[in-house]
Amino acid sequence: MTTEKEMLRRKTERHYMAVVFLNGVKNIRYDRRKRTIFLSAALAVLLLTGWLCHPGRYMLPILWQVAAIGYSAAALAVLAAVTYWLGRVPHARQYYEDFLRIGWANSAGEPPVLTEYREIRDKLVELHFYSKGLPRAEWEENKARLETALNLYILEAREGSSRREVVLLCAPGDVSLPTKILWKPEYLSKKDFELVLGEDPAGQVSIDLAKIPHLICAGCTGMGKSQMLLLMIVQSLEKGADVFLADLAKQGADYAAVRDRVTLLLDYSSLLAALDEIGAEMNARRDLFLANGCANIVEYNAQGHDMRRIILFIDETAALLNGSSKERKALASQTLEKLIDLARLGRFAGISLVFGNQRTSVQNLPGDIKTLCDLRLSAKLPDTASSMCVLDDGSAALLPAIPGRFLLRDGTGIDKIFQAYYYTDGD
Repeated sequence: MTTEKEMLRRKTERHYMAVVFLNGVKNIRYDRRKRTIFLSAALAVLLLTGWLCHPGRYMLPILWQVAAIGYSAAALAVLAAVTYWLGRVPHARQYYEDFLRIGWANSAGEPPVLTEYREIRDKLVELHFYSKGLPRAEWEENKARLETALNLYILEAREGSSRREVVLLCAPGDVSLPTKILWKPEYLSKKDFELVLGEDPAGQVSIDLAKIPHLICAGCTGMGKSQMLLLMIVQSLEKGADVFLADLAKQGADYAAVRDRVTLLLDYSSLLAALDEIGAEMNARRDLFLANGCANIVEYNAQGHDMRRIILFIDETAALLNGSSKERKALASQTLEKLIDLARLGRFAGISLVFGNQRTSVQNLPGDIKTLCDLRLSAKLPDTASSMCVLDDGSAALLPAIPGRFLLRDGTGIDKIFQAYYYTDGD
């Protein structure tokens, strides 16, 4: 067993040295500064070797031949060492050994090797790994394990210049998130239609409803779900959107700060009427866009118009979709049908739907709605089953029970865990 371990250690060491050497070759080819260093070293070695191997320095031809072979071999060894040195990267050996400790390696036992370490801004770094046999998807699946091994927050994982290169955007693992961050008006984004949600170790976290229009926002009692909806409502109003708020459960009690600025929908009658109104507006906008040669609201506004986006926020989707009586079940069915139509067709018209959920279940969050919502936001949820309904895995159940601590899943492959901004009425 000891012999096998020693053989594996030597094999992985040879693998590490080979990758570093090849990285040096790549750097010499593409990095002007390192190419200059190598060429300067090569010129110095060539001149020194030429002087040492001059025939006049040796009395016998055989001695000159032996010296020429020896010094030439030494010169090549020196150039190889320089190439290896130019391929070394800060922290590469440390990360390599960290990977070995947790068994993060391909089927041949070869861990990834760091080939580039680039500081982006503040404390953010970009790490480039030569990763033979470990595709990006596996890095994403093992994110938590890798973060613990490297003591880093992995904010993004993507393929590099080849299928064998994985690039990680990371922040230091000792950066802790505050438990409360107050919203400030200057945080409002100037981009259409970007909403700023909070901060993670890399900086601000935001979503863009112009690109991904619909989202699900979940969280159990006291974890900040309604506060998150309020934060998004305030920003939507500041950006000039027409905002509808459906709150059949609490009758708008959590939204005193914006009650007078939104269209408040507190029962099925007003909600269904609003859905019909929004649907009619969607059809009218489609005809208007066709008449103006536009495909969507972005193109239409680019012509100099100022069409307002329409955003419907629903606090507690379960209150809309669960009916205890036959009449309420019929109203819930009508509501769901109209919501699905708007979610399916409304993007071009600038219509977005935000579904707030506290009691998450298959009945409260139908598959038709989930399929149309590519953005998922979740605070702490009570159990894995609840988390599965929102995220299709148990991640939300593992979040700390800190109000405002959210997980954002936006299709990039890397979840963002952040502290949401806290909006107060005086802001």
